[in-house]
Amino acid sequence: MLGAAAATPEQLAAWTPEVARQAAMVAYVSDFHLIMLLTVLAMPIAFLMRPAREAPQGGAVHATE
Repeated sequence: MLGAAAATPEQLAAWTPEVARQAAMVAYVSDFHLIMLLTVLAMPIAFLMRPAREAPQGGAVHATE
């Protein structure tokens, strides 16, 4: 702990760009995790969607005829 106590504000300020760069990278990776989670949660919706049924043909025989 001797090194941390002896650090001057100028020495600590030299670390600011590196800390900011690493924080930005962590946030960037977290965004990709969020997008992956939303995609996985939306996949069941795609499987539940069905194509529309076709309209019955005009020449079909009906039970009342």
